[in-house]
Amino acid sequence: MAIEQVWLEPGQDGDTWQMSFACQVCLRPFSERVALKWGFNAQALLAEAADRQRLFIEAQYQGNILSEDPPDKRTVVLRCIRVPGKGLLLALMGKVCAATPELAHQQSIQYCRELVSAFPTDYRIYPAISQTAFEKLAGKDMLEKCTSTDTLAKILRFEMAPIPSVHVFGCWQTSDRSDEQIWRALGNYPEAVVLNISLRQTQIQFAERQILWNLIQGHPSATEDPQAQAPMPLAKWAEELIKRRMSPWKKFYYLQVHLACPAAVSTSITRPIGAAITRETPDLITPGYQIQHPSDLADLDKWRQSLLRLDILPSEVYSSSLSRLSDIADLTEAQAVFRLPYPPEEGLPDVQFVDRLE
Repeated sequence: MAIEQVWLEPGQDGDTWQMSFACQVCLRPFSERVALKWGFNAQALLAEAADRQRLFIEAQYQGNILSEDPPDKRTVVLRCIRVPGKGLLLALMGKVCAATPELAHQQSIQYCRELVSAFPTDYRIYPAISQTAFEKLAGKDMLEKCTSTDTLAKILRFEMAPIPSVHVFGCWQTSDRSDEQIWRALGNYPEAVVLNISLRQTQIQFAERQILWNLIQGHPSATEDPQAQAPMPLAKWAEELIKRRMSPWKKFYYLQVHLACPAAVSTSITRPIGAAITRETPDLITPGYQIQHPSDLADLDKWRQSLLRLDILPSEVYSSSLSRLSDIADLTEAQAVFRLPYPPEEGLPDVQFVDRLE
C-alpha cells in the first residue's frame, strides 16, 4: 500500500492550513517480537523495545534545543480507544500546518511516511486509506458524544503555588512495566473510552528559565511580594523538581494526557492511569497527579475541538508566567507517558487488542 493513499482531513487554523492523518497500530505476535531481540533474555527484549520507543520520541524533535518552535506545529498523538465487545484499538495520528492546502497536504504525506518508517519494529502500522477508517481510528463519534463537562478529563502532574515565592512542580515518571496497569484499566473498563496522549516539541524560553532560577535562589524578583519567603522544607522539595527544567541541552515537549468517555470519566479510570505515570522513585519523590474537567460547556467545546484537531490547548492551572510549564516535559518524562503496550507472551489478563481493520 502506498503511503500517499493516507486519508487527510483539512481544516483552517488561523492563517494556516492543517492536515491530519491516522494509522492503526497492531502488536506483532510475541514469537515475532522475540526474534527481534539482540540480548539473551526477556529483560533484554523489554529494554530494547523501550529504547526503540525512546528513539521514536527523540526523532520527533527537529533541529536543536535552542531553535524556535517549528511553525508547522508537527504533532504526534497516541490514541487508544476502548471498543466494547472488541477490545483496545490503537492508533497513531499526526498533523502538520502550512501556509496553503497544497503545501500542508505535501508535508503531511512526508510526515506520515517518516512516522511509519521510524516506528518501532515491534509493531505493524497501517495508514488509514478511507475517511471511514480515519474516523474510526480518531474515535470521532465517541468524542462528538461527549456533551457534558464530566465526559472529558485531563490528567496533569500535580503542581501548586502555596505562596508567590515558590512553585511546586510534579514529574512524569514510571517503571518498566507500570504501563500494563493502563492497558488493563482500559481493557476492563465497562464503557467506551478514549485515551489521548499528544506530543509536540517545544523549548523552555529564556524568561521562563530566569523565573525558575529566581525561585531556586529565593530571589525577590520571583514574586510580587518581596517579604514572602518560602518555608525551607518546601523550597528544598521544589528545588529538585525545578532543576529538571533547568538542565542544559535537554529536549522538551508539549505533553498532554486526556480521557474521553460519553458515559462520564470516572475516578476508576483516571486513578490507575494517573498513578502509573507519576510513580515515586528512589531518586525523586513526585507529588503525584491531578485531574481537571472543562469548567463549562464553552470550555468543553474547546477541549473537544482541540482533541478532534490534534491541537495543544494550554492548561490553565495557574494564570502566571509559569503556566506554560504545566504542559512541558523532558524526554525522559515523555517516554514515561507516550508509551506503547508491550505485553508478555501470555498477554495481559482480560485485555484484547483489535486486529487490523478491513
